[in-house]
Amino acid sequence: MNNTKRIKELRRARERMKRQLETCPEEFKVVNACMLIILQEHMVEVLGTIEEHVELANLRKAMKPEWLEVLPQVRAMAPPIPV
Repeated sequence: MNNTKRIKELRRARERMKRQLETCPEEFKVVNACMLIILQEHMVEVLGTIEEHVELANLRKAMKPEWLEVLPQVRAMAPPIPV
């Protein structure tokens, strides 16, 4: 898969996860928010653009502090994201 196609796929996945976070039941919001952060961290690793860094910073600011505490546990259980 070429790089441009992969980037578009990652961005579509991020937008899907954002929509899912808005509509999911409250008990799933913490896991969905953590998965969104994990995906964005991967995008920062792959792309390294300022835009992706800003998006990650904004997502972290928007998360509740208690959700950030759960992030390492969710990261440990999350499946790997293919490059």
